[in-house]
Formats: sequence, structure tokens, C-alpha cells
Amino acid sequence: MASVEGKKKRRLRGDDEDESDNWRFFERRRKTDEENAVGSTSGAHGSAADCGSVNYINIKDNYPVYETARASSHSKCSEACRFEDSAASVTQYSKVVHSPLVIPLLFGYDRQTKSVKDSTSKGKATNDTIVYVTPCGRSLTNLRALDTYLIAVGSFIPIGCFSFQPDLDIARNFVVPRGKVQASRVITNAFAPNEISAFNCHDDSLPGKFIYVTNSIKSTATSERIEREQRKQRVDGCSCKGYCEPAIDEGGVSNCGCMGRLSAQSSGYGYGLLNRSQRFILECTDACGCLPLCRNRVSVNAIPWRVMIYYYPNKRWGVRSTCDIPRGSFIGLYQGQILTETELDREERTDTFFLTLKSLDIAGTSVSDDSENASMSGPYGKLFSIDASRFGNFTRFLNHSCTPNLYAQPIFREHCDPLLYDMGFFAKRNIPAGEELTWDWKRSMVREKERPVECFCGSENCRKDRRQ
Repeated sequence: MASVEGKKKRRLRGDDEDESDNWRFFERRRKTDEENAVGSTSGAHGSAADCGSVNYINIKDNYPVYETARASSHSKCSEACRFEDSAASVTQYSKVVHSPLVIPLLFGYDRQTKSVKDSTSKGKATNDTIVYVTPCGRSLTNLRALDTYLIAVGSFIPIGCFSFQPDLDIARNFVVPRGKVQASRVITNAFAPNEISAFNCHDDSLPGKFIYVTNSIKSTATSERIEREQRKQRVDGCSCKGYCEPAIDEGGVSNCGCMGRLSAQSSGYGYGLLNRSQRFILECTDACGCLPLCRNRVSVNAIPWRVMIYYYPNKRWGVRSTCDIPRGSFIGLYQGQILTETELDREERTDTFFLTLKSLDIAGTSVSDDSENASMSGPYGKLFSIDASRFGNFTRFLNHSCTPNLYAQPIFREHCDPLLYDMGFFAKRNIPAGEELTWDWKRSMVREKERPVECFCGSENCRKDRRQ
């Protein structure tokens, strides 16, 4: 079996000389970011008063991109073709790169843009297409071929770190010039997968303090109610060996015991992406027989996209992407403290940071039987809410927009219960670096009090009132 030859010896782990040479690139890039030379900000990414800028990073100068000999001839790829990637090295690189799309380049892949003649045009029109050249020399042109290759070589790189979208620029990076920042603070802690900071270029105010969590916390009343009402815990899983395979065609049925239980309106992920809103997603868990890197464990395995918390004078704090994000990518889970409606009403908490989990209609699917659904979809007081005012993550800062670039998606992970699930956010379209991340509160599952709530999204289709 052929193996990859001619590797440049820059490793994440190894002898001291190699390691220092490797991290020298990241140190150089950090110094460049600290100097923050102001670039030109596109009008699509902010207003004239926007103090942020979009820079373009020279990938080869700022990262230890491996140089490999790609001329290899073999009929079948195996682990010998893998270029030294491991779970530990992928995790460490994810903490320092400006975009997850750079990670494959650090392990011998090459992302190339090629022009292909448009077969539907009679002229000389061409379309750009993306080709990934693997460390062993194979050319991959679509997600299915890429997924097959990653499984064959046993790669630890999540498939979400690859994108065949030609209009995404992996070199694009949104920064805030340090000289214009009047106040800033890191909002994450040591448990967060990436460091996220808040920047204010207009005054010295900062976000209110809260405890950053990576998993939602159940209140005592919630835990007691779950036990008392015998909420349906997930104890079953798929019996797949290796990686779960999605349905080949959209609307088809997967052979996976988890994805195959979904209805036609919920077909599950497609190679780590979710390109349309669905009734719900049923992810694989530790109760399943598949491998931890299964493509149906997106919310657990996805490499976090780089974001910042940014202050807007008219709507206060919001979330901005600092790199290009592909359509269908997982952004994050709305996390906080899971409370009952009785607790929320008794403590009179503000509704700024809480999301009510409305009862899902999952009748007709094999996730739960109809009789149980009927007993769980009772009065309003039985609903659960996620309160992110005291505990939460960066998603608590996501603002509303009548024309959002994210959508909220119910995900079953720990439970199979129409009243108790996770809420994930996914990109509705390709999102360029510097654009604010938003979702439609009204068309999602946020409980609003019966009062007018002025909208500041500024879109052409603005409804003026977030409740409408």
C-alpha cells in the first residue's frame, strides 16, 4: 500500500525543535492580529460607523501548511494515506486557527479553485468549482467522495472542516482594530472550546456577568419533575458498526437506526450539514454502536466557528462571525438553566435570555408513540424553558432579524421527549466574515410577553414588531 512521502517535518507534537518551528507561525499571526492593521470593510458586513475590518490572511505565511509529494499511484486508500492527524492535534489546531476551514490544509490537503466550462451556456462562460487534493494525491470534488475517503483513511478531521462552496474565502478574517476598542473582555472560561471576546468601540460598557457553560444545567425542580413524570430517557441507539450512513437521496431512508426513525419531514444531516429546517433531528449518542466520529453526532463533534461579541449602539450586544461560514454548518446550542414555567413565573425573571421549548408534534414517527405524546402536550405550565441570564454561552447574544441567516433546529440527544430537547442553530446560507449572526425569534420558539417589542434588524422585510 502506498504511503505519503516527502512530508515537511512540522508537527504539532514531536521533538522540541519541530514543535517550536510549528508554533512560530501561530505566534506571528497573533502579533499581526494584535497590531490590527485596518483593512477595507465591505458595506455588506457593516455600516459606515462600523469599526471592524475584513483582512485577508496569507495562509502559507501564517500557518505551517504541509508540503507533501502528491504523486502516488494506488488503487485503494487506507490509513497509510492519512497525514498524521489525530484527535489531539485537530483539537489543538482548532483553538488557534482563524477558521476551521484551514485545518485540513495543516494535514496535507490542498483546497483548489478550478474553472469549469458551463455546459448549459453556449458561450465561453465558466463556473468555479472546489477540488480537494488529498495528501496521497487523490482529487475529491464532492462531499460523498470526501466522506468515503475520510472513513477509508480513518481521519480525525470532522467533515464540517471541508467546504466545496466556491464563494467561501478561507483567508477572510474579520478583526476589530485595537486602537478603536474602548472596552473588551473575554466572556469564556477554561471549559469553552474556543476563546470568545466582547468588543465595544462606542463606550466603556461591557456585557453583564454570567457563568459560561458548555452544557445546560437542570434546576432542582426540573430534575424532580423529570423523575416524577418519567420523562423518556434515551436508552436505545443504532446498531451501526463504524460510521452511520445518511440517506443517499434527499427524502430517502437511512439504514441507521437513529436517522432511519425520522419522518419524511426530518431526513437528518447530510454529511455533517443541515441545509434545511426540519421538524427535529435525532442524533446518535453513547448508547449507539457507531464510532464517536459518526456523521450523526454533529452537535458534539463540530469544530466551533470563530465568532466575537460586538456592541451595536441601536440594539446593544450581538454575535458576529470572524470567518466565512458555509451553508448548513452547525453554529451552537442554546444553553443555560432548564426551568419549569412555574419557576420562571415565580421568580419573575426577565424574558431577555430565555427560550421556551414548545411541545413538538412527533406523532407518526417511531421516536415516541402517539398516546405518550397526548399526555405530554398538556397545558402551558408543563413546558420547559432554557434561561440563559445566569448561565449560558455565546448564543445568548444572538439578536433577532426578520431576514435571519440562522435557523433554530430542535435536536434530540439525551431524551426522546417532545417537551425536552436541545435547540441548535445552523447557517441558512453562506455567511461572510464580519456579518452578524441572527435568527427569527417569532418564527422560532421564544416566548414573548404580550407587549410590543420593537425590531431593530433593519432588513427590507422588517415586521417592526418581533411578535408579529
